[in-house]
Amino acid sequence: MASIYYDLIDELKTKLKKKNIDFVTMVNLINNLDYDKIVKIIAIERQIQENDKIIHNLIINQEYNKIFDINHDEREAILRNDKEYDAIHILIAKIVETREKIGEAMENKLNDLLWLNERLVQFGEQPQPSKKRALKMLKKKVFINIYDLAAEKYEKRTTKQKLMEQLRNCPEKRFQLHKAKKHIILSSFLTSYRSKA
Repeated sequence: MASIYYDLIDELKTKLKKKNIDFVTMVNLINNLDYDKIVKIIAIERQIQENDKIIHNLIINQEYNKIFDINHDEREAILRNDKEYDAIHILIAKIVETREKIGEAMENKLNDLLWLNERLVQFGEQPQPSKKRALKMLKKKVFINIYDLAAEKYEKRTTKQKLMEQLRNCPEKRFQLHKAKKHIILSSFLTSYRSKA
C-alpha cells in the first residue's frame, strides 16, 4: 500500500512539474486539508496557460491581419490540457485515499503484539510482554517514517534528528495529525519536525 503511495507521489511530482506548479506547496496544502487553495492554484495556473496561448495566437494572427480563430489542433491541445489538470485533481484524491488506507492498515498492525515484537527484534531491540510496552519501546528506540514502516522499508530506520530533518524537507512523508487522531495508536509515531529554537 505504501509503495503505491510513493508511486502516486512521484506521478504527482511529474505532473506538477510539467505544469510549473510547486510540489512542496501542493503537498503542504494536502497535509493541511486546504483543498480550496489547491483548486484555486490549479485554476489560476490553467488560466495563465490558456491566456499565454491566446496572447500567442493573437500576436500571430495580428501579424497576418487575420481574425482570431482557434483551429482544430489548438482546440484539441486545450482539451488535452484540461484533462491533464483534471488528472492532477484525481491524483490528489487518490493520494488522500491511499493515506487513509495506510493509516488503517498501520493501526491494525500496531494493535498486534506479535507484529510489534517481530519489528522490535528486526530493529535489534528486545521483544516486550505487552502491546503498551512494545509501542513505548518502538517509539523510544526506533525512528522511522510511518510510510516507510508500512512499505516494510526497515532499512530506512534513522536517528531522531535525521527523521525530523527528513520530515522538514519532504512534506509528503509527514503523516497528517488529524489522521493520527483518527487512528489513535499512530499518534505514538508522531514527532515534531520543527527545529527546537
